[in-house]
Amino acid sequence: MVKPRNGFSVALPLDTQADHGTTTSGTSNTSTAVLPVGASLESRTDRDQLTREPIYIKIENESVSIDPTALIDLAKPYTVSHDIKVQNIGRVFGDSVGHLDKYFAESLGHTKE
Repeated sequence: MVKPRNGFSVALPLDTQADHGTTTSGTSNTSTAVLPVGASLESRTDRDQLTREPIYIKIENESVSIDPTALIDLAKPYTVSHDIKVQNIGRVFGDSVGHLDKYFAESLGHTKE
C-alpha cells in the first residue's frame, strides 16, 4: 500500500514477470526489487539490471513468502477498496519507506524534495 484514503488505498503490485525478473523488456525502468528484511540482493540473477535500491519488507504473516524474483511495479498503482479482502504480507521497513516514496513519485513524473 502506498497511500491509505477514506474507504480505499492506493497500492503497488508485486510481480515476478513469470519468474523472469528484470529480463522482461522495460521492467528495470519502472520496477525495483522487493526482498524480505535480512535477504540479500546478491541472490538475484538480474541484480546488475536493477538501478534502484531494493525495497525491504518486514514479513508479518509467516504463511506468506516473497518470491526471490519479485519486483514492485512502480508504474501501475491500483485502487483497492477497503471492503475487498487482501492478504497482509508485511510492512515496508526502515530506509525503504523513503526509497519507495521517492521511486513512486519519480514513476509518476513528480520529483520529491
